[in-house]
Amino acid sequence: MFKSRTKQLKRQKKLMLEGELTIQYAEKLKDVLLQSISNTPLLSINMDKVTAMDLTALQLICSLLKTEPKDVQITIEGEWPPAFKEIASSSAYSECSDCSIYQNQQVLCLKGDHE
Repeated sequence: MFKSRTKQLKRQKKLMLEGELTIQYAEKLKDVLLQSISNTPLLSINMDKVTAMDLTALQLICSLLKTEPKDVQITIEGEWPPAFKEIASSSAYSECSDCSIYQNQQVLCLKGDHE
């Protein structure tokens, strides 16, 4: 099961994702992500309670991070959850600290982007 909660703070939204981020819930995840970036200058995504993830969810989240609107800053709160790291490491993505445009943020890049 997939759950999400959004908390509106003064100038920021916090999006908490929980449970299974799998293809079964892809449409719901896409809708939640798109709704979350509306009417806020800052979105913080927390995935501490994500228990499972597949490539579909990884692609949706990466797409949001790479194509975020210019007036919205998106950050990942805390560490990447184990389910996220597992699917990223078995795909074409890897954690990246070389992207200077994402100062002090966790970023995923396609393997080989910086070779």
